[in-house]
Amino acid sequence: MWIVRTANIRFRAIMIVFAVIVVGVLGQRVSATVKCYTCSSKETEACERPDKSIPIETCNMQTLESTRIWASKIDPRYNNIFEVDRTDAGRIDLMCLKVIARDGNKHYTIRGCQLAEQSHLDICKKLTEKNDELGAMVKTEVCTKCFTDACNYSNNLKFSMSLSCLCLISFISKYYF
Repeated sequence: MWIVRTANIRFRAIMIVFAVIVVGVLGQRVSATVKCYTCSSKETEACERPDKSIPIETCNMQTLESTRIWASKIDPRYNNIFEVDRTDAGRIDLMCLKVIARDGNKHYTIRGCQLAEQSHLDICKKLTEKNDELGAMVKTEVCTKCFTDACNYSNNLKFSMSLSCLCLISFISKYYF
């Protein structure tokens, strides 16, 4: 009886882990159709902390261009960093982006769309590398990227499927095996 009960518990634990993994994989959105907050606090103060007045738009060439324009209004030298090659835009997935830049004592927030990270393309890495080049006045303080709808809302910790699975497996192995 004890052996059957232990086997049942192990089977249930394995099924729970399997279900969490399946839900995580199936729950992931296709990043090419991700919807992001799109705004600049230089244009709209509400962009600092979006509410219903800030649009959530499907990422496409138009939203990529809007992000570039907002960035270049903070500093014209951002124009080249945010410029998107139209040939890349059709074949690379898109993601949401949040950037907080400091210009002297003013902070600006940009929320928008960008090309997903590739080996040769990482917008946050480019911004970090350009901090010194852009001079003492404009500094990128925060740059975050994400792939789910409206994920560029805040700096809150994002749900991590791999971390959740690891915690669940640790819990199950500690109490059931």
